[in-house]
Amino acid sequence: MSWFCKRVLIMVSLVAAVACGSSNTTPTAPTGNATLETFSGGFDVAGVGPVHQFAIQKSNGLLNLVLTSVTNTSTNAPAGVAVGIALGSQSSSGCVAISGAQATVTAGSTSITSGLSGTANAGSYCFIVFDVGNLATMTTPSAVTYTVDVSHF
Repeated sequence: MSWFCKRVLIMVSLVAAVACGSSNTTPTAPTGNATLETFSGGFDVAGVGPVHQFAIQKSNGLLNLVLTSVTNTSTNAPAGVAVGIALGSQSSSGCVAISGAQATVTAGSTSITSGLSGTANAGSYCFIVFDVGNLATMTTPSAVTYTVDVSHF
């Protein structure tokens, strides 16, 4: 191998090493007040609610989805059953589920057991609420309505 080729290989290696070097910067969380959006929907026994869409404007901010109510449409009383909630990213092909962003939750608590929480980047997101098999076990099996609060930056 000629001396020129060796020099080129050394330079390419050095450029690659610098370009692939690690960064010690920590992402900065957004400041200011979070945006709160409230979504409502409903579904039948063994059903799925509509797709709800929202947009996040700032990256590295906290995202919370909290199921605030589930109401039995026959009795107009709180259903008291757990339902599923799943988060996805909105794309041209629809709402695409995010792996691991699904939970079975019960309404009525502001704790994380009533929803999903995490850090999110700017982008278009979506979620659905669905029956995990519990609506048929209610004293008066019925369709339900629900409300979900979404807070994000």
